[in-house]
Parts: sequence; structure tokens; C-alpha cells
Amino acid sequence: MVWPINIADLLSAAAAGVGRLRPPVPLLFAFLLAACGSPDLPEQVEPGASSREITIGLWAGDDTVESSAPATRQNGPVTISGPFHLPHPVTGEAVVAFERVAATPRGPTRQLFAQTHDRAGFGRVLDQRVGLPDRQFTGDLLFPLGEWTKGERRSFAATEYTPLGSARRRITIVITEIDYVYRGVPHSMAYFLSIEDAAGRVLACERHVYSPGIGLAEFKSAGIGPDGGGCSVCPCLASASAG
Repeated sequence: MVWPINIADLLSAAAAGVGRLRPPVPLLFAFLLAACGSPDLPEQVEPGASSREITIGLWAGDDTVESSAPATRQNGPVTISGPFHLPHPVTGEAVVAFERVAATPRGPTRQLFAQTHDRAGFGRVLDQRVGLPDRQFTGDLLFPLGEWTKGERRSFAATEYTPLGSARRRITIVITEIDYVYRGVPHSMAYFLSIEDAAGRVLACERHVYSPGIGLAEFKSAGIGPDGGGCSVCPCLASASAG
């Protein structure tokens, strides 16, 4: 069982040397449903290298982010702060995390990101959204790290923790463009990402584009709900395979 957690509490706990937070009373919740769809493909591609070393600097839009002291970086509606040394909200393990706050019409979305154990990617350890209970993760991976090649596909096992308990997730990333010019910005990267539950139902199907100096330059979702929305195949990955 897991519990709602405030990111400020995590940071305060880290400063005070507290390893694990005490859980308040959990809340039950219901998921919103959505219809299946397919995000648009890029209109123009100017290819570059076929492989590259991907760093957290591309995710943050700042190449100095890993080597600097904790700082706050503003890029449009997104604010990234860190790095912070703090306890994982589920395991209590010490992690180096970054806080990402995105302004949305429904209110701010607050997330804590950290590297996976194998350093193959960067993912959430905590996700807070207005009107929804907190979600915590182990093994989550939303952004690839290290050496990747155009066309490469990798899948990862993760666990999502909600007030209803824990659930296994399968995350798949397919690199569609590893080093190209996106809207005039060279060395951008694009990939498809899908998340499935233990039964193989698609929970998320997304296209991400990251550009140097910007971070997340484009995000498109197929609009698949957390219950799978009746979809068994991510249209993003299907289009990537067909290509």
C-alpha cells in the first residue's frame, strides 16, 4: 500500500536526513477513460548520425544540469530543479533526483525523475497531478540514457504504486530519430513510448521529441486511458514497425 506524498516533504526529509516518510491514510480513486488514436508523424526530417550518447542534459535542455549545484531552470511552462539527494518515496533508497513542474490548464503537474539502476534511462519516482492521487514508481523509464541507435527498440519492467496497491508495467521505447533537425534545432531526438499493464493492455502510447537548449520540444499522446481503452496494440509502435 502506498500513500500521497508532497515533494516538498521529500526535500525536507532529505535535508533532515530522514530515510523514509510515514504514510498518511490512502485514498481510493477511479481512472479516466479515453479513446484510441494515433499521434501525427513528423512532417520533415533532416537526418544526422545513426547513434549517439544521450544525457540528462538533453532531457533538461541544459548540458550543465548534471555537473552543477542544485538550481532551478525555467523553459516556458516547465520548471526543472535539481539535482537533489533524497529518499525514494517507496523504497527509502537514496536517489539523485530532479523535480519537473509543468503548468497545465488543470493545474501544475509535479514529478520527480531519477536514473534507473542500469542507467539505461530516466524515469519517474513520483508523479503528482491535480485531482488525482499520487503515484510512485520503481524502474520507471520515460527518457532513454546512454548509447542508443536510430530504430532501436528496448523494453523495461517497472512497478507503479497507487493507493490500490502495486502494479507491474512494461515500458517500450523505439528511437525514430536519434540525431536530426527539428524545427530548426539540430541534434534533436524523437522516439515512441508505450506502457502496458501485466495483461498486455496499452495504458499509454506517446511520441516525444527532445531538442538541445529546450528539453521536451514536442509531446503527442494517442489518448489511451489507464485501463487500456480497449487497445491491445500501441498505434505509435505499430506505425514504427510498419515504417
